[in-house]
Amino acid sequence: MSTPLELAVNALNDRYLTAQRIAYGRQLGGNDAKRPQAWCEYGFAQNLVFDDYYRMYERHGVAHGAIHLLLDKCWETNPEVIQGDKVNEERTVTPWEKKFNNEARRLKLWQAVKQADRRRMVGNYAGLILQVKDNKKWEDPLQGGVLQRLIPAWQGQLRVTEWDSNLQSERYGMPVMWSYVQPEVEENTESTNSGLSVNIHWTRVVLLGDYRDGVPFLKAGYNDCVTMEKIIGGSGESYLKNAARQLAISFDKDTQIESVAQSFGVPVSELHTAFDEIAKGMNRGQDTALGLQGAEVSTLVSTVPDPQPPFNVALMSFAASVQMPAKIISGSQTGERASSGDIEAFNKRGQGRREGELTDDIDTLVRHLIQFKLLPPVPGDVFTVCWSDLTESTQSEKLANALVMAQINEKAAATGDRVFSVDRIVTTSGFELEPDLAPLADLDPVDPTQDPGAADGAPANTAQ
Repeated sequence: MSTPLELAVNALNDRYLTAQRIAYGRQLGGNDAKRPQAWCEYGFAQNLVFDDYYRMYERHGVAHGAIHLLLDKCWETNPEVIQGDKVNEERTVTPWEKKFNNEARRLKLWQAVKQADRRRMVGNYAGLILQVKDNKKWEDPLQGGVLQRLIPAWQGQLRVTEWDSNLQSERYGMPVMWSYVQPEVEENTESTNSGLSVNIHWTRVVLLGDYRDGVPFLKAGYNDCVTMEKIIGGSGESYLKNAARQLAISFDKDTQIESVAQSFGVPVSELHTAFDEIAKGMNRGQDTALGLQGAEVSTLVSTVPDPQPPFNVALMSFAASVQMPAKIISGSQTGERASSGDIEAFNKRGQGRREGELTDDIDTLVRHLIQFKLLPPVPGDVFTVCWSDLTESTQSEKLANALVMAQINEKAAATGDRVFSVDRIVTTSGFELEPDLAPLADLDPVDPTQDPGAADGAPANTAQ
């Protein structure tokens, strides 16, 4: 039986070995235990930083499209912040909700949050800088004022410069001061802004994502994007080289190379430059001819493999990493449209992200604005972020379901039964029930022998 000291030593040794394996893996890269340098051989980056993700987002069509597809789906409609719980969503608008909605419109709140969300998907985190009119510097703590606008900031623009090191502080280990680098505005090739940096107190910054544990949207599928880029670039280069008519000149064995060089007026050592000029002239002009004595000219053409199969493999792997159907990402470029199942899965993905990440981000933002007196406190200190349902059936689908219900009723009528009520069919079709009208039976019957203008019981005027 092991003693407590032996157990402690063994546990410490296990931790040391695990740390060594992790460090060794990070040093070499790759998941292949037999070939620890596989990533290096495949051309994959060992360590990724924000600039790598930003460059991939800016220049890679699949990566850029995947981010915007999910972003636009999540922000297809704006959220609604209501006072109280979600069960109160259908009641009348409260004064606090009216005030919040007015501020949201004035500040273009949801547009700013969407832009910050886009930046967060590229990096580990993004920020919303609160520009407040309070006659104080940005590096001073926020204590109220009038919120002027919200400035979305990339991870590369927002860095921590000071941490809370007070062990007794509630914010121990969290940022105290941020450094914000203003974006440069380029006109032609000259920058009109030198990237000025300003210090900002943490109370004036609201984060989306996590500056420590945030995971970029493209991280898991980054290698797949690199693979797709190689396939596209390599295939394009192959087609270009085939179209460039690279010439191969083969001389007869009896040809005197010295005589050929003399005919071009160059030494033998520079004969290749003369042939290069001939090839350039052939590729530039359309009506050109080439005559060589004792030589044969042919074009160097290689067979270019079809890039689509390997590209689709990389695309499917990338689609799995971002949890989106491959046909949704590629659209109809592959010749196949997304099925209803793919669309349903994509809608669920967007709805899940709405109710998870985005709801938490908006909740944090609203509480921050209330805490620092940029919004009035909500009565009862309870508010809820509500979204429309992306998984709800479309109008055409609702009408189709209502038609099936009516057909079931029609078939059941032969037995004298009715499966679905008219009210239920109407609501299933997506329309509201019309207010009930008083039936004709409830109205007083009209006696044709009575004069409408006569008093009750008086005979009708039958004079012709």
